[in-house]
Amino acid sequence: MVANNAASPPYATFISADTYAVLGKLRFPDASGLEQPVWDSQLHRFLLTVPAAPNSYIAVIDPTKMTVTKKYSLSGCSATGLALGPFQRLLVSCNYPIIMNAIDGHIMANNITQVHGGDEIWYNGGDGRLYVTSTDTAGTTVLGAIDVETGTWLQNVPVLRGRNPTAFEGNNHIFVPVAAPAAGITDTSVCASFGLKDTGCIAVFSH
Repeated sequence: MVANNAASPPYATFISADTYAVLGKLRFPDASGLEQPVWDSQLHRFLLTVPAAPNSYIAVIDPTKMTVTKKYSLSGCSATGLALGPFQRLLVSCNYPIIMNAIDGHIMANNITQVHGGDEIWYNGGDGRLYVTSTDTAGTTVLGAIDVETGTWLQNVPVLRGRNPTAFEGNNHIFVPVAAPAAGITDTSVCASFGLKDTGCIAVFSH
């Protein structure tokens, strides 16, 4: 399933993984955009963050019928990234990261305020942590680490102009794309500290 954000109204496209044929579309007339979909192999459903007014929501989607079967409301949330952790813990990037039960939509943790919600987020099964790039309470761009099992914030690491982390659970390395600075701006990013000035890079963090 691919989220098509730029259309009016936004829609999701279903594609066969066997033949690559387009199977159908699901439109979201109430949405102002579509964000990061994930597949829940236990529920056999796609889950999709849907920015909408007055409240964003998580759409639970039947891939066979290509219909929305449930909506989990996200009050006061500008929803973006989405990831699925263990034990049906759904990790949602709102104004701050929250943890929701994917089965019934109830909030399991919403007290993580040390780092704001990012764009795309990543759950690493190797160390059980959620990784998010956003700003901290001082406005500094950071890589935030959150323990998914306990729902607690662990650490922020500064990463100027970083966004959209991923991780490799084989060695628990975290990868963060870091953009090059605008023309005329001195590069003080982690890229420059490794001699990669004014180019951008992929910053690699160890566990």
